[in-house]
Amino acid sequence: MFQNDFGLDNITPDVAAQDNDVHVHVKQRGRKQITYVTGIPSTYNLVSISKEMKKRFSCGGSAKKIEEKDVEETGTSIILSGDQRENIKEYLIKNSIMSEDKIHVHGF
Repeated sequence: MFQNDFGLDNITPDVAAQDNDVHVHVKQRGRKQITYVTGIPSTYNLVSISKEMKKRFSCGGSAKKIEEKDVEETGTSIILSGDQRENIKEYLIKNSIMSEDKIHVHGF
């Protein structure tokens, strides 16, 4: 059992990570790149996770509802500026939010 700042209390990481797969997409807009993270379980506070990621990766971003035709899933997602695919994957594994086999990193 553990307690963290992401909205989960007294739930083991294995229980939280079994329901969904997380998809990390990068999309190019002009010269800029945007990274979308979808599929994080709703039991987590996405605003807190996005805030922590922005601090760690030194980038801008937000947690909001997206409906993009190029992104597989729609719904509440984390959006970060720049190509943050590997940083996000490492962050989710290190903080026991998702297991490595449940994280799918997609290219452009």
